[in-house]
Amino acid sequence: MYYPVMNYEGFKPFKVYTSKDIAAYIDLMATESNRPALSDAAIVITWGELIGRALIMEKFVSQYPSSNRNAAVKDLLKLRTLFVFYGASNTPAYSYGDNGEPTLIDPELKRAYEDVITNGTGNSQILKDIQTLQGILDKNGGQWDTDIAAFLKKYQLMTD
Repeated sequence: MYYPVMNYEGFKPFKVYTSKDIAAYIDLMATESNRPALSDAAIVITWGELIGRALIMEKFVSQYPSSNRNAAVKDLLKLRTLFVFYGASNTPAYSYGDNGEPTLIDPELKRAYEDVITNGTGNSQILKDIQTLQGILDKNGGQWDTDIAAFLKKYQLMTD
């Protein structure tokens, strides 16, 4: 399937003529159009960069609640947080067992969670949820279990 991709990098020279929210939106979307996070249902950037982008989107949504771009960023944020906690079809956050059930967290994702907890700042719900999830993962050795499923259920519901 083909679809047009807007080259937001080309809008950067015009940021000086826009409001702060639109300038921030151009930066956010330029990052997305220059290096898409997904390709062919696979995450093609690092887990750390994916988490970082979600945190930037979350900050935009809270910093510019009345922006006409808020709803668009909020929709993109829903997808990014889903990917942060579940992965994508071709890059799952957890390996799968013989019966197709999630089993063990991807070690690179676990490291990315640890890094963002160590370096993260601000009042971020995503960061708080990563900290909570990290506590569950530490308790169960990184194994998927009913505690993780119950905790992450809210991110599944966000897509409805």
